[in-house]
This record gives sequence, structure tokens and C-alpha cells, in this order.
Amino acid sequence: MLGGCYRGRLSASSSLDGCVQLGGGSQHAEVKGFLAPASGGFPWAVLAPTVGYRLTFAEMLSGFARIGPVVQLWPQSFSVKVSDDADTTSEVAAAPSVGVVLELGLALGRDVF
Repeated sequence: MLGGCYRGRLSASSSLDGCVQLGGGSQHAEVKGFLAPASGGFPWAVLAPTVGYRLTFAEMLSGFARIGPVVQLWPQSFSVKVSDDADTTSEVAAAPSVGVVLELGLALGRDVF
């Protein structure tokens, strides 16, 4: 995941932020038990805009919480070929198009603003 945030200060120790992150990777599917198994790697990409709250505890330590949707940019599903004359496929599993991300964390470092 890689992205950027805009932070708006509420007080000397708290702030709200809006972030947009782009994530990517690959998953590998291993197929067994079928007449013609076709294992392989499949890339994925998501977009995750979030809103959050940050509270500074000390000069170099703050805690944060963010929440937002995760949107799949490349729809993915796994199918099997049905052995009939029409050469049709049947979907076995599909990844959801939209999910939710919740981030809770601690950050070490000095604010730059």
C-alpha cells in the first residue's frame, strides 16, 4: 500500500486526516484434482480512501485510527470449466468488489507542520 494524506490540525495534540492509498500485489492459486489443472499467479489492485483521527501523546509518539472503503480495481474470480459441448464455465469463488479497512496504530516521529 502506498499513498498520501492531508492532515488538518484540530488542537495542539489532535488532528483529522484524509488519505488515499493504492495497493497492489499478486496471489497464487494451486489447482489439484481436476482433469486439466491450471495453477497460476493473479495480480490484484485496490484503492482505499480513508478518514482518520490522530492524537499526539508526546513529542515523538502519536496514535491514529482510520477507516474507509477498499475498492477492488481488477475484479477476480475462480471458475471451473464444465465438461459439456457448450464449453461453459461455472464460478467457484469471487473476491468482493468492496470491503472496509480499519487501521489502528502508533507512529514514531516528529510532525512536520
